[in-house]
Amino acid sequence: MQKFFLIFAISLVIERALEQISEFIPKKKRKKIMWLLSTFISLLITFIGKIGILGEMGIIRETSNFMLYIDYFLTGLIISSGAEPVHSLIISLESKKEELKKKVNKD
Repeated sequence: MQKFFLIFAISLVIERALEQISEFIPKKKRKKIMWLLSTFISLLITFIGKIGILGEMGIIRETSNFMLYIDYFLTGLIISSGAEPVHSLIISLESKKEELKKKVNKD
């Protein structure tokens, strides 16, 4: 749960920080540049901080470097989408995880 809060917090901080600099970017190119900056910063943070949500959820169980990098990459993309989508995704993943636990415990 701690990692989910971290991912949500990072997403929120990046979103708010980029809002502050968006005024200095021409309107015509703002959307594209903001997306690129958000994605770059998010990926940088996840790879340097070794932050991955899929391993935390038990979706990726392998510890090979390739799978870890996939986890960091996908987590970076999730973070770059912004705070609201991240929050919705986390809630959905947690409910799915609980359903799977209940199903495993029944068997």
